[in-house]
Amino acid sequence: MNTPTPTGADDIELDTRRYELRRGGERIKLERLPMELLILMASGNGQLVTRADIVRALWGASAYRETDNSINTAIRKIRIALGEDPDHPRYLITVKGKGYRVEGIRTVSDQAPVEARPAAPLRVLVLPFENNSDDRTLDSFCAALADETSANIGMLDPQRILVIARTTAARYQRADKSIARIAHELDVDYVMEGSLMREGERVRVLAQLIRSFDQVQLLSCAHEPVSNGALDIQKEVGAALALEVSPALAEQQQHRLSRRLPVDPAAHDAYLRGRYYWTRRVHFRLPTILSTTLC
Repeated sequence: MNTPTPTGADDIELDTRRYELRRGGERIKLERLPMELLILMASGNGQLVTRADIVRALWGASAYRETDNSINTAIRKIRIALGEDPDHPRYLITVKGKGYRVEGIRTVSDQAPVEARPAAPLRVLVLPFENNSDDRTLDSFCAALADETSANIGMLDPQRILVIARTTAARYQRADKSIARIAHELDVDYVMEGSLMREGERVRVLAQLIRSFDQVQLLSCAHEPVSNGALDIQKEVGAALALEVSPALAEQQQHRLSRRLPVDPAAHDAYLRGRYYWTRRVHFRLPTILSTTLC
């Protein structure tokens, strides 16, 4: 049986089994990556953890992204959660030019190595796509495109990628809130937002995927015409999220995409519109939409 192992006399406790940081028994909210970094550093029992150690543990030896800003942001969020002054730290000590060490935090279940603990699943929010044109007939397409994108992302790896429900996402349509605020309220790791724009006869789909904890834009894409763009955006977002989970999952995603059968853009467009009305139980246009699809 694992028992709490004191590393200091304070009331801060890190429970690696429950994936929780607590002060006086009350849970302190901390996002996924800062939490994993704190667990990694606390597992050192007061020993130095270098930035190279952090990169290897959290991103792998062949990290493909710029990691310095991500580490700095995670460290800042840990300090905010702990409520400490970076100039006079009590828990998270910076060893200049080397790395960090953690002191004064009790750990529970710290006998289990960090690598053996399954990573928490990623939580993703797909916001309703905005119709930035004067063509209100595109409203249903915007909503249906977001719905289908959510469903496809959720099928990438249901054990490791969780997608927030459409009904919850719909509450934030046209909400006067920043991405950071929305991500905080829903405790999500990634937020995807998109929009449609019309310029004459041309329609463009714009989308971006944002990592919540440091507001880094992982993906920004634009496609036209809209019927082809729907498929392309789902492909690119899926690939970006898969790469965030693991290179192996990214390879699996690319393999699935390479085997996908060709899709008629017009049929896909009609399918999206039909899906929109079906999920909202609006039936009066379904016969027209279905006849368009079957013709």
